[in-house]
Amino acid sequence: IVNYTMPLNIDENINLSLNATASFPLTKLYSRFNVSANIRDQRSVTINRSSEDGELVDENRNDVHQFTVGGNLRYTFTFKEIFDISLSTQLSHQTIDNESSADQTYFNKTYSTEGNVNFLKKYRFSGTFNYLEYQSQSNNSTIGIPQLNFSLSRYVLKANAGEIKVGINNVLDKQLGVSQTANEQYFQRQTMNSLGRYYMVSFTYAIN
Repeated sequence: IVNYTMPLNIDENINLSLNATASFPLTKLYSRFNVSANIRDQRSVTINRSSEDGELVDENRNDVHQFTVGGNLRYTFTFKEIFDISLSTQLSHQTIDNESSADQTYFNKTYSTEGNVNFLKKYRFSGTFNYLEYQSQSNNSTIGIPQLNFSLSRYVLKANAGEIKVGINNVLDKQLGVSQTANEQYFQRQTMNSLGRYYMVSFTYAIN
């Protein structure tokens, strides 16, 4: 007996998505809010067929409903050309209802903050902190990864067209990477060793 999945043209396949973005400046507070939201609704059907000696012996239909909702909220404060800081959060929640297998639910969250300070006309100090959280509500497991980066820049050449930057990446030395995906057939989470703390020197030249 041979089992296989054959793609067919089926009327019940539906894929709907909606995206919205809004921005609200608060001039007197030197601030800006950015909000975005997205929704995706997918309904599909897979047909699993079993054959023996070229003859069809069994056919199973699997109805799948995949629903994803997410969004991003960002606040930015800018004081002239001296200082700026931003706070943001990005969320994504996905459920997969399978007629023939266990349902899957996962929740990805990213919390971020970024700040920049310009001083002595030619220098810029920057820092970013991200906290990534991967949660599978189906098996009640959560992985959280903090990421911290710092850099110091020196502008050179006419009109500050050149930038020399020295950076420290992954200051907390978290040697772990996570990839989380799901579709109508499966849910997959991969954890892998990644590059730990490292230093980088770079030069950037702006043509304009």
